[in-house]
Amino acid sequence: QQFSALGVDFISYTQNIDTTTPMGRLFYHVIGSFAEFEREMIVERVRAGLRNARAKGKVLGRPERDRTARSRIVVLRAKGLSLREIARREKRSPAGVLKILRRAKYKVLAAENGEAALRIAESHPGNIDLLITDMFMPGLRGPEVAQKLAQTCPGLRVLFMSGYADQDLRTGVPAGANFLNKPFSGADLAKTVEEVLKGPEVS
Repeated sequence: QQFSALGVDFISYTQNIDTTTPMGRLFYHVIGSFAEFEREMIVERVRAGLRNARAKGKVLGRPERDRTARSRIVVLRAKGLSLREIARREKRSPAGVLKILRRAKYKVLAAENGEAALRIAESHPGNIDLLITDMFMPGLRGPEVAQKLAQTCPGLRVLFMSGYADQDLRTGVPAGANFLNKPFSGADLAKTVEEVLKGPEVS
């Protein structure tokens, strides 16, 4: 139809197709219909295969060359770095960084201090599953932020961080609280986050 609208005819001597004749035009349309049908069948089979793979928990796409990159990128995002800055540090494209974050299945809400964390939590439309906080910050301390968030975030888990573990345990961290000593690696943080999310919520 597009050729006809442009006044163009198609003639193939090897396949004996001549769209200047009624029989040639009919044959051309039949071939085109079969080709379109075959294309749609291939597309549907591919989509069905992808759905089946996802249902079985398979990760699609190219395997990660650096298996520790995900943990590092999650940590950098939690610190509030932009995708472009993370990409520069990791020598990746911003699209690649975003893909890794999505694979990690974490949505990070970064806040510069306790008061900002409470404001972000108040305006966030969804639930917050985990609070990762320093013990000492400008304004509210970590335990105070955790206590206030627990009142409005059902099921909240908390992970405290500090470089002064012994002192912090004597200044307000509840007994049995989740604690991560500084310094730590991205892999340490990722492993601890998984353990905390499986543990009990803040009482």
